[in-house]
Amino acid sequence: MDITPYFMAVFIGGIVLYGAVKKVDCLEAFTAGAKEGLSTCIRILPYLCAMLIAVSMLRASGFFDLLVRVLAPVAKVFGLPPEALPVAVIRPFSGGGAMAVLADTLIAYGPDSFIGRTSCIILGCSEAVFYTASIYYGSIGIKDWGHTIPACMLHTIVGMVCASFLAR
Repeated sequence: MDITPYFMAVFIGGIVLYGAVKKVDCLEAFTAGAKEGLSTCIRILPYLCAMLIAVSMLRASGFFDLLVRVLAPVAKVFGLPPEALPVAVIRPFSGGGAMAVLADTLIAYGPDSFIGRTSCIILGCSEAVFYTASIYYGSIGIKDWGHTIPACMLHTIVGMVCASFLAR
């Protein structure tokens, strides 16, 4: 039995009840929040478009394939199967793109294979760093990302190296 519809009804009713107890005009608060959300969407749209176009260009140009070929010998040193590298390379740029590559990897090697398990762990332990940073920082107007990208990429690389050990 799916309780989701009941949960949502109780949740929304609870919000309205809480607003009534606190004497808050729920409709006014809702429309103000929706208006703010719409303005945030408009503010981040250029950053979102730029990031999606950049990822598409990198994939179409063959940059990701070249990067996988260059990183394959390094991956072998750390015990990471080179077949899992496409997920590892695309993940910092695009979560959806990495999910599509993971699907292809699982079809080719199987979900219970070492390559399949390693690819799944890589996807789960990493973030779309560049996409997330461009959206979050772009929405609030931060231009100096400082140490954010290097720290996030270090985390991503450590997670990817650990993925091969965890998959064993």
